[in-house]
Amino acid sequence: EVVDYIPKENAQIYDYLSRLLARLNKNKTTGVVVCDPNRRSRVSLARLLQRHHFITYVCATAADALELLEQQSDIKLVLVDNGVKDMPATELIAEARRLYAKEELAILGISEDQDDFLSARFIKSGANDFIRKPFCYESFFCRVNLNIELIELVDTIHRTANADYLTGLANRRHFFTQVAKVHNRGQAQSALALFDLDYFKQINDTHGHDVGDTVLKTVAARLKEAFDDQLVSRFGGEEFCVYFSELSHPQAIKRLKQFCQDLASTPIEDGELCLNITISVGVTLQNAGQNAGQNAGQIEAMLTTADKLLYQAKSAGRNQVMHDHTQ
Repeated sequence: EVVDYIPKENAQIYDYLSRLLARLNKNKTTGVVVCDPNRRSRVSLARLLQRHHFITYVCATAADALELLEQQSDIKLVLVDNGVKDMPATELIAEARRLYAKEELAILGISEDQDDFLSARFIKSGANDFIRKPFCYESFFCRVNLNIELIELVDTIHRTANADYLTGLANRRHFFTQVAKVHNRGQAQSALALFDLDYFKQINDTHGHDVGDTVLKTVAARLKEAFDDQLVSRFGGEEFCVYFSELSHPQAIKRLKQFCQDLASTPIEDGELCLNITISVGVTLQNAGQNAGQNAGQIEAMLTTADKLLYQAKSAGRNQVMHDHTQ
């Protein structure tokens, strides 16, 4: 049951060992499908994968493999043997690619056939890699780990590109991408709320930007908790935005007012400092008839309206919610 070994040849080996130990821990939440019609072969592969702590799913048919992909959200790699019976292996790969892109799911083709063109057929059908039986144990896991690490790297890049660096909330660009997916799904009512911290410049000027950053991160965490079923974003500076879908206007307004009250009544602590923070909100409320056929331009129009209402909330004394109408 040896997992791996390292020859002490050079310094790079120790880097490999460090990555291997981290990989073994990550594998505990990483699913791998073994699709092989030969029982002995798939059981052998499953045991190898389990030795490396992977969550392993085994099946003999392409239909079962596709069903597993639809049911299990932790799958990052599919091993497809060319001998699968109920459909050509290349067709299975193409169907899996219809469900998941290459940056979302790795597919490794396996075959004992010596056809020199087979690897190219697998790759052209959508596989990430190909290995021929019988294979070396070390070579197999180098390929498995490399393909999964590439999937994880792309996921990290996506998350970094879509998140605000300070608060971890969705950034403005990603917010509009997500809103476009949920907007116009026939919900009866929707709303867009724009938040702005009151007197935030004074906090930075008086206590410094480190304290200001603490305030922003704390408010962001509270927004995320209070509106965890909605789309929450940091737009920049001290501005945040929440898009409400599948929620009635009275419910949205009630939750916004409650958030303002909770924030005002719960000081933010940073070392010996105890800061009382308030926030102003402008929210535009729209019915299904008004939403019909909207695009990114109309979402920008909603944001413009919410911004005007936010200005009214500031002018009216701050620490309040200003909205345009309810029906």
